[in-house]
Parts: sequence; C-alpha cells; structure tokens
Amino acid sequence: MLRSLRKRWVLFAIFFTSLLYFAYNVLQPVPNIVNKDQNHLQVADYQIKVESVLHALKWHVSEEISENNGSKVVLGKPPRCRNSLQGKSLIADEKGYVCKRIDVSNSGCCDFVSNSTFRYQCSSCMSSNCCFIYEHCVSCCMHPNKKSLLEKVVRESGSTLHKTMFLSIHDQFELCLSKCRTSSSSVQHENMYRNTKLKYCFGVKIPDLKIS
Repeated sequence: MLRSLRKRWVLFAIFFTSLLYFAYNVLQPVPNIVNKDQNHLQVADYQIKVESVLHALKWHVSEEISENNGSKVVLGKPPRCRNSLQGKSLIADEKGYVCKRIDVSNSGCCDFVSNSTFRYQCSSCMSSNCCFIYEHCVSCCMHPNKKSLLEKVVRESGSTLHKTMFLSIHDQFELCLSKCRTSSSSVQHENMYRNTKLKYCFGVKIPDLKIS
C-alpha cells in the first residue's frame, strides 16, 4: 500500500513538473521578437519613405551662361530667387550664388555679374564639408557634384528630428539650408560646439573637436 502511494506521488510529481514546464514555454510572452519585428518594419518603412523623397527631390542643375554683347546672360534663370535671408552681410541664393547683401536684387537673386558674387563658394569649407560661414556652407552644398553626398546624408540620418526634417524637404536648396544650420552633430554635451569656428556642416562627418 505504501509502495503504491509513493509510486502515485512520483507520477503526480512528474506530471505536475511536466505541466509547469509546458505552461512556461507556451504562455511565456515573446516581447523581444515582437519588438524586433516592429523595429524592422519601422526601418523598412522609413527607408521606403527616404527613397521616395530622394526620387521626388528636385536637384539643382547649373544654368548655361552665354555671352551677349560682352555681358553674361544666364539662360533659364528664374524671375525670383529664394535665399538664405538671415545673413547680416552675406546672402546665398537657390542657384548657388553667394553675395553681399547690397548685391541682392529685388528678385531675391544675387547679382551674378558683381565682382563680390561667387558661385558654389567653398573657400571657408574644409574637406569634412564643415564651413566657417553659413552662406558659404549653403553655396558649396548647392554644387551639382554634391548630389551623391547629400543622398548619403539623407539615407544615414539617425535621429528622429533629422528624419522628420529630411522627409519635409522638396529640393536641394531646402536640404542645404536645413543641413547647414547648426545641428546636434555640431555640438557636444548639448551646449558646447565641437569646433567653435567650423559650425556649419552639410556632409556626413562631424566637425573635428577643437574648442577655443
């Protein structure tokens, strides 16, 4: 009788242990798998949006310049230009010109025949694509040969803020205006410039650390 009870208790213990093991494996939540799947879907969705934006984005193309009785004429130049607005002494327009504010016409375009007007001005920009002057950053960024670099910039945007910003742009000028503004990549510890002079960047590299 005692042996029979022991046998039943052993069988019960085995059954109960097996039941607990089964319940643990079946009922255990799998949040990590779900989260990973959601993350993959979010990344894929963002990549699709980015490629759609890049496909629709209007890239800058240099106009042809012809000579007309000794004076330069830009073929296809629009009657009005958007420009960087904020500069106290310099302005960059949507055609890649940078000029003194006094050389901005009523149309908003830089007077390209002025001796103080330059196009695709990169003189204050380093190989890192970081510049001393905001308007130079915009002008240099507008060069047609920067297209592949800017595509890389948009694809590699990391923060939610950058993603939202890049998804709202419509052309290269808007992209350059936004990218050249001082951003989180130009600062460290949230309140200190990585480089107090090279603050305006349009590439994928961050400014070299140099605090004066």
